[in-house]
Amino acid sequence: MNEEDIKKLAAAQQQQGGGEADAAAQAKQQQQQVEEAQARKNQILSQILEADAYSRLQRISLVRPDRCAQVEASLIKMATNRQLSGKVSEKQLIGMLEQYSEQTKPKTKITIQRKNNLWDEDDDFNDDTDSD
Repeated sequence: MNEEDIKKLAAAQQQQGGGEADAAAQAKQQQQQVEEAQARKNQILSQILEADAYSRLQRISLVRPDRCAQVEASLIKMATNRQLSGKVSEKQLIGMLEQYSEQTKPKTKITIQRKNNLWDEDDDFNDDTDSD
């Protein structure tokens, strides 16, 4: 190998390494953006929820993160549209959770099918009848 080949190989390795570094930097930047968005969301929620309601919502997020995200999005939307007339109490939050629970609750219908002819008319239950 001559010097030019070695330089080309080194340049190619740097570009590949640089590509990995760019991907890592991009992933780090995306992670920072997600963390910043989460911090903004938590700040907004702490401003529109009372302390008890905020702590309840945090506990719900541990058990039902999908339900928590749904309620958080709804609360933030209501706050940005100025539909809230003050801080949301724990009771109001419970009411919202119950509404979401009723809306998402699957409608179950139970049907019972009974057999009409359990005993055929041909069956003789009194086999001990005397024909004397």
